[in-house]
Amino acid sequence: MLPVGSVFHTIGPVCRDENPREGELLDPCYRICLQMAEQQGVKRISFPAISTGAYGYPAKEAASIAMETVAEHLCW
Repeated sequence: MLPVGSVFHTIGPVCRDENPREGELLDPCYRICLQMAEQQGVKRISFPAISTGAYGYPAKEAASIAMETVAEHLCW
């Protein structure tokens, strides 16, 4: 059992054949979880590296998308 109050589950895009839309598909995975967390009053959130394992998304690019999405959500 996880020692947490909430778990938000998302599934990310599968990275194949250099699809230029994959970044557009990864962004909402983070954005929707952030919106749900905010609606529920969650003060801290942790994300795994969505889609970077078996789904093959390049880790550096995925991290950049994650950071940009979180920063936009926080209005940085």
